[in-house]
Amino acid sequence: MTGPESGPGSGGIASYLKIFAESMNVHLLLVGPDRTVIAGPEGLRGMCAWMCNNERYPCTDICLRPRSGYITDDIIRLKQCPLGLTVFSSPVFYRGELQGHLRGGGALPGKDFLPDVDVLMDTGMDRSDACAAAAMATGNFHRPLTELTSLLRGVKKSLQVFSGTLKLKSAAERRIQQVEGLFASLEGLRSDLPLKEITGIFLNSLTIFFGIEAVCVAVPRPLDQGLYFLASSGDQASLPGVEGANAGDRFTRFHNTITEPYFIKDTAALMEAGFPEKTFSAWLFPITSGGRKEGILVIVNATLMDEDLRIIRGYAGSLGQAMRVYRLEREEEALHEEREFLLSLVRELTGTVDQDDIYDILLTKACSITGAEKGSVMFRDEDGRLAVKKTLGPDEEILRGYRILPGEGIAGRVLQTGSPVWVRDVSNDLDGRKPVRPRYKTGSFICFPLIPGNSPPGVLNLSDKKSGSPFTKTDLDRVRTISDHTLLAIERAYYLEKFKIVSSQASTDDLTGLANRKRLMEVLSTELARCQRHGRPLSVVMADVDRFKEYNDLNGHLAGDEALKVIAAVLKQSVRNIDLACRYGGEEFCLVLPDIKGDEAVPVAERIRHEIEKTRFPGEEGMASGSLTMSLGVSDFPGPVTTAHEIIHSADVALYSAKRDGRNRVRRSIDNGRNQLSRLLGKETPA
Repeated sequence: MTGPESGPGSGGIASYLKIFAESMNVHLLLVGPDRTVIAGPEGLRGMCAWMCNNERYPCTDICLRPRSGYITDDIIRLKQCPLGLTVFSSPVFYRGELQGHLRGGGALPGKDFLPDVDVLMDTGMDRSDACAAAAMATGNFHRPLTELTSLLRGVKKSLQVFSGTLKLKSAAERRIQQVEGLFASLEGLRSDLPLKEITGIFLNSLTIFFGIEAVCVAVPRPLDQGLYFLASSGDQASLPGVEGANAGDRFTRFHNTITEPYFIKDTAALMEAGFPEKTFSAWLFPITSGGRKEGILVIVNATLMDEDLRIIRGYAGSLGQAMRVYRLEREEEALHEEREFLLSLVRELTGTVDQDDIYDILLTKACSITGAEKGSVMFRDEDGRLAVKKTLGPDEEILRGYRILPGEGIAGRVLQTGSPVWVRDVSNDLDGRKPVRPRYKTGSFICFPLIPGNSPPGVLNLSDKKSGSPFTKTDLDRVRTISDHTLLAIERAYYLEKFKIVSSQASTDDLTGLANRKRLMEVLSTELARCQRHGRPLSVVMADVDRFKEYNDLNGHLAGDEALKVIAAVLKQSVRNIDLACRYGGEEFCLVLPDIKGDEAVPVAERIRHEIEKTRFPGEEGMASGSLTMSLGVSDFPGPVTTAHEIIHSADVALYSAKRDGRNRVRRSIDNGRNQLSRLLGKETPA
């Protein structure tokens, strides 16, 4: 090899290494077969730059000076330097002849890597220098080993050809080597590398072999959201945009229309397309593969011959192939992720029967797959209005309680027509109207109808993509897919809720809301069977309102109904969640108390009796007794009674014993064989 400033291009080997070192965030050193430095080190940064300025430290031998023991097999060797950073070494061959060794590194082995000060001191540093070196690690970059190896393969391939080119004498031979060097950079690159890295290798090679001032590639954003500048090389000030920035509409039209290399030299046309003032010419090369446009290659301020154009055009085609492979693999990954997303949706919906939970799943999944920051689910209530059932985002408090009529506003029209509304920009897409939307970041939203088979319809609203870009047709299609699965779950939950209501009505007393006699017998039979299996106690309390007919005749049936509701409320408040309070019929009530012995049930009954006694009922003062009271009878299991009917009958006998003894008191039934007796427990309560 010759010195650093020889060879094709403007900067020779040194410029070549510098470009790749900057794009890869590592430093590079090229050493000849005789162990003399040909070019480098290029790209020293952070801790490596600090260390290599202190030549007394041992890592200097790795990154600055030739060493003995070079490997001769054509592989890339990676290891760690004394500082713990990743370094590499690999021979460079051209047509079987050793050209030298490519060395370098300085990549952080992990994103959170921090050099150990004690390890640095073991290399011979004092503590102050070790602390300073560790602090400089922030200037280095993390590069995973798989990515680093793959990038090095591309650099090494083109470097091998580049080094061989330096030895050729004729222009024709050099031209052949230029072509070989360009396409050699494709070899060894892995498709799992970021597309920006793959494209960067291509552009760096193009800059070196043709001595180009500046070059960049623009590619379409996903979901037809225009072009953006993916990668560049050379003088950034000559290019129409920086990496990651959106390309303008005029520039995007070139991508959509040109099929052959296109040359612009008119100053006005260049400025209209977004090129800066210092650009005096630009070549645009379509990047295609399989008939599809993958992007556009831009070369500025370059004098290219016809032969150059043919080579670069072919090179752009190869870049298109690489982009296509990358895109297809990413699309396959996206399809796999979408399948997994839908499977997780189905799994969540399958295990959910509550409508409120389904609304939450629908909204969360829809926002997740479309990138929406805000959303709401609205369904029609019994009065026909749309009501917000679930919200996501900062507007939750504002939207809570919001209700609209069918046909009113966008959501109302979507509900009325059953057709979705997808708006990219409210200022242009809503019949010329320009609504003010101060709470929203963007003018794009989706309003999608949710129309289950027989349950009330609703709408799903999504707004403000986190990326700031408008919603797309793909977003709308994804919402449609989610809704197809969710509507089935909503319909199922709707019918289950209706079934619960019907079942509840069938087992609930309409007036008091307590369980009815049918429900009582079902629960009592089940609880008795459980108590028999496990040897657990159970008590039943029968209760009857004293002189209720007198109260009813005196104050009317409406007042009587209200009194029964109040008594039912007292019963509910007086028992546990596991107990059952029932209206047995008329003014008679029953309590089922699992795991309660008879002597423990008596205080419960006494507490209820006392609460009824102190409760004031309108009109009771006109009664002969002066107030409404309650008599209660207690029966329990285990005992002589073994069936639901027997234990209720036993409690009923105790109840009527309380009535005979003067009312407004509690009695417990003591069964001796089939002779039903009763006795008073505790002190007599005054009537």
